[in-house]
Amino acid sequence: GPRQEWGGSSIGGLEFKEGRGTAGERATWSVHELRSRSELATEGREMHHCVVSLARKCRSGSVAIFSLGVSLGAGRRVQVLTIAVDPTSRRVTEIRGRYNALPTAQATSKGGIDKAYARLLRQGGTALGRWIHQERLTPLGR
Repeated sequence: GPRQEWGGSSIGGLEFKEGRGTAGERATWSVHELRSRSELATEGREMHHCVVSLARKCRSGSVAIFSLGVSLGAGRRVQVLTIAVDPTSRRVTEIRGRYNALPTAQATSKGGIDKAYARLLRQGGTALGRWIHQERLTPLGR
């Protein structure tokens, strides 16, 4: 059958710790490329969207999918945004949060976005901007 994993793009990831933190608990933000069908499936399950449908495009190299998330202290990583990039033009083509929320989503009870996640979405924008700058990507809508 078709390959279930792929080599990935030339676009790098990101990892940085936020400077301040209460009780010494610093948030570690990270971005990494998803390079297998199972990684896409896991991301889709956590985020409640259908990114796994892009597996074929990832395999052919026409799209690269990245997961932006955060770990608090020793806690497990929480996915915050899923980002699609055209690896040839290095242009961000789509950004989605949980339930396909846009990164600017306001906290509302509908759509499954709670206040804690809405706060992560806002903070995630900073990490996203840092990564886009670092990798010289063209932001969404530019």
